[in-house]
Amino acid sequence: MSETTDSQARTASTPTPLETVDQIVSRVGEQLPTHVNASTVFGEPVTHGDRTVIPVARVSMGFGFGAGAGQSPEGTPGGFGGGGGGGGGAAGEPVGYIEITPTSSRFVPTVDVTRIATTSLRIWSMMLPRIFLRAMRRRRQRG
Repeated sequence: MSETTDSQARTASTPTPLETVDQIVSRVGEQLPTHVNASTVFGEPVTHGDRTVIPVARVSMGFGFGAGAGQSPEGTPGGFGGGGGGGGGAAGEPVGYIEITPTSSRFVPTVDVTRIATTSLRIWSMMLPRIFLRAMRRRRQRG
């Protein structure tokens, strides 16, 4: 007759967090292709007369998962424990449209004024301290 401890019985009947995360990752891997495809990036075409316009967007997705499990050393209270977690996110932004006419087709990029302004502010915020320090050095050298 073999004896099993309480923690061994719990471990045998309860999936570990690592098994649960593995199941989640498998499920995401199976479902991701149905959500990320050409229609995610290219919107529905709009036709007006002999001109068709297809909106185009940039889509980014990211996911992360983690888990851990362990058992306390024999003779110490606590038994078996574990945990896991995960998260993800997605973002999309318009980048332009494809215009199709009977004689030609072309991609027309959209102008993102917010991105231009944000990038300009970042560049200036990096340059201004350098410009200020250089002016201070020149002032000290002259005087």
